[in-house]
Amino acid sequence: MDKSLDLQEVAIVLQATNHDPAILNPSLFNYGAIFPTDWEALRQPVYQRNGVQILFKNGISLVVQPNKITLSELVLGKETHELQVATLMTKWIEALPNINYRALGVNPTGMVTFSEDQQEASNFLRSTLLTEGVRREGAPELLKASLNLAYRLERGILNLSIQEGVAQLSEEQKISALLYSGNCHYALQGESQADRLGDLKAVLDQWQTGVDAYCDLVSQKLLQSPELVAV
Repeated sequence: MDKSLDLQEVAIVLQATNHDPAILNPSLFNYGAIFPTDWEALRQPVYQRNGVQILFKNGISLVVQPNKITLSELVLGKETHELQVATLMTKWIEALPNINYRALGVNPTGMVTFSEDQQEASNFLRSTLLTEGVRREGAPELLKASLNLAYRLERGILNLSIQEGVAQLSEEQKISALLYSGNCHYALQGESQADRLGDLKAVLDQWQTGVDAYCDLVSQKLLQSPELVAV
């Protein structure tokens, strides 16, 4: 069965300590410090004491929560190198270098579609990625399956969640699918805040490495290999 991964979204997440969204000045988002001034908002930006949310019509969004900053971009057919999310996160860091950043996450999300048979994706997950023991004859009926895996990268850890889902092609047509949610987690190195900031910039410069590792794992290993993966 020849299946391919459709990369749908890439998010970059910064974790920080003692970061309060209430101290952010709305002018940071209004005058081109991070986002181009000609971008159109999908709806009115939300500024609250516990967070900020800005959604743009081009598929890019910013969510600021206590101790977490998330920039996301819908792929929408673009090549990985065409995505702007890492450039925007670099601008965020340059605008706010004094936040105590502690970790960076590069989170790609993709989908593999099957057919209108709602069991096809489920059968693929159970027959190729779950061990025989999970499906042993005489065991209770397995109603639904998901899988959480963690892989060590040369730098960082790749966490991967695989879940059954449905792709909505139109109002009338749905097909079965598997959702592959990745998280490349990088704990920032360095004793001082300045050292960690330097490490953050270095890791962010290589953000595509994490996306490539995720795509290679799903496309070249999990979708192509007939060998079972232990749960």
